[in-house]
Amino acid sequence: MLDLATQIVETKTGDFDPQKFEDQYEDAVKELLKKKQAGEKIEAPKERKPANVVNLMEALRHGIAAEDGSKGKQPARSVQHRRGAKKTTSKPHTRQRRAS
Repeated sequence: MLDLATQIVETKTGDFDPQKFEDQYEDAVKELLKKKQAGEKIEAPKERKPANVVNLMEALRHGIAAEDGSKGKQPARSVQHRRGAKKTTSKPHTRQRRAS
């Protein structure tokens, strides 16, 4: 594993050339300032759709279940699925005050 890690580091190592670096944040701020100086109306950016986040544990469980041939058996539910379920709790216990 150490040899593999060393090889990866060596292939990815290089000199930093500032001429090739492009700061997208700085460019966006400069563009915004130019628009503001020109008197253009600045609109808030539109909200993006949330990214499709994959639950790796759930994917692994499905893969193992398919490999074992136990397609009828459901894999254990993930934490996200459990959070969505409503919790049923009893009423909180209240202490009764004794009259003095």
